[in-house]
Amino acid sequence: MRLIIADNQEVYREGVKSLLADLEWVTVVGEADDDVALLELLEQVATHVVLLDPGISDRPGLQVVERVHELAPEVRMVIVTAVQDHAHVRKAIEFGADGYLLKSASSHELVTALRMVADGHQHLQGELVNSLVDRSATSPGRPRPQLSSQHLRILQLVAEGSKNKQIASELDIGETTVKSQLRMVYSLLDVSSRVEAVVRAVRLGLVE
Repeated sequence: MRLIIADNQEVYREGVKSLLADLEWVTVVGEADDDVALLELLEQVATHVVLLDPGISDRPGLQVVERVHELAPEVRMVIVTAVQDHAHVRKAIEFGADGYLLKSASSHELVTALRMVADGHQHLQGELVNSLVDRSATSPGRPRPQLSSQHLRILQLVAEGSKNKQIASELDIGETTVKSQLRMVYSLLDVSSRVEAVVRAVRLGLVE
């Protein structure tokens, strides 16, 4: 995996490089301390993944995430930031991020996130899954796969962090039924894990 580290703190970039130095499957091919340098690097250097703190940009909001996705849609992004606000997480995913970590994430979680994203999956830091859920109704007008009302309810409970046993109790069904329904949800959403299901659901407007 060819990685660019985009962060305005040199000490953080050096720390990440040191952490990854002994891993044979990752090569740091560039560093950027602002959005201009990052966009130039993406045009010059073959890259698989960007580890990105949106704070490198003076642009408001998450425009740098959207810009990277527009410029290099094949490049995957792991956001690493101190911002935990649920709207920020959701917008980052909508703009093309494949992973989202807090700056407080452990070294193990950072390496895990990079590996999963490099392999084509999504990764959210555990406590951030709940932050994706706003209990308001699903926004109208967004594209939706053909999920039944029970599928949507199970998906909502998964997004809220409920385990299979809790979902079974909430819906008054067996755990075996929950497992089979989840497999169907994964198939309909074309995902293979609970986190990927939540990420896809957010992108499709199935949970808010």
